[in-house]
Amino acid sequence: MVTLRNKKTGEVRTWATDNADIVARLVRVGWGLVEAGEEPAAARPSIDDSDILTVGDDRYKEAVALASLLPPIPPPATTDDLTAIRGIGPGIAEALRVQGIDSYAALAGADAEKLADILDGSSEQQVAGWIARARALAGGTR
Repeated sequence: MVTLRNKKTGEVRTWATDNADIVARLVRVGWGLVEAGEEPAAARPSIDDSDILTVGDDRYKEAVALASLLPPIPPPATTDDLTAIRGIGPGIAEALRVQGIDSYAALAGADAEKLADILDGSSEQQVAGWIARARALAGGTR
């Protein structure tokens, strides 16, 4: 069972489903997970059989149809050990992660000038070298 809240209307529903893909897709189109303890139990609507989605229920069929229209959820992005690149220590690796750069491919696609501005103390030439090494490690030659 999963409890979701419609982000537009505030409606809260608890659905019986073991299909994580359907739940994830519903979350992507406007339903948010209700965290435990987010609201007092008394404030939640009572749940009866009409609130639970089951296979064959029209709302379940609607959710499945909606989910089938969405693109598949991509697999989790892989992260790489950026400290394997000479000159990148744990501090710089963390600063890169904060900027959303946590893989060789992401670093390979970065702009050296912009990244040097963000990473105080790193020259554009130094960052360009990291980017070139990341391209090689990512298997690309861009």
